[in-house]
Amino acid sequence: MFNLLYKKYKTKILNVNYWKSFKELYPYEKFFLVTLIFDALLLSIFSLTNILIGSVITIIVLIGCLIVFGIIRRKPEEQKRILEEVIEPDAQERMKKFVSLLKDFEVNIDDDQQLDELIERAKQEQEFYDAWKDFRRPAEGVATYILLPILTLLLSKIFEGVGLEELLIRALIIFIICIIAVLVIYTSSSMFEDLFNKDKQNLNYFIRDVEDIKIFHNRAISYKVDSLVDE
Repeated sequence: MFNLLYKKYKTKILNVNYWKSFKELYPYEKFFLVTLIFDALLLSIFSLTNILIGSVITIIVLIGCLIVFGIIRRKPEEQKRILEEVIEPDAQERMKKFVSLLKDFEVNIDDDQQLDELIERAKQEQEFYDAWKDFRRPAEGVATYILLPILTLLLSKIFEGVGLEELLIRALIIFIICIIAVLVIYTSSSMFEDLFNKDKQNLNYFIRDVEDIKIFHNRAISYKVDSLVDE
């Protein structure tokens, strides 16, 4: 029965499209998105044609856009707009749907023990769905004893026999690329988790939603009452 609940949870709650269309984006969001795509194309062209100065300028522009985007995003008025127009409506709608789903399976949201049992069952299912548990240790060994020596060798070849000015430019490019790579990996880690270990990540969302019902019990009860009134 839990698997049926979980599959309905994925279909009715997780598979809902929360992405905005391009027209719905704010002007600065549209500008950042277009600039990001344009810079990525330029960087690819400059890299393929070995135009070093073009690659450096493109990367600097990209970093500048990221900084400006972050500054605008962190402004109090923008944070307030995101909270009121995006985060709050999505959170309310998600809890309403989840409360309704649990009601369909006759789960009593007033019973903490029953909710705890759901959490424990979800954690057990995570172990079953973890597709990478048998590959993590070998992967760490490959990264430590194979990839790192290869990377060290490549870097020594890149800096071999170059003048001071060229060495500094290459070091700056590698440094900038590493920063961008770390930012991209950090910000897209959940996307990679969805791609390669989707069910485990989905069960994390399930556990968090159950915990939200326990913590914000009065709000969940109000949604339960609303659903009964609608019926």
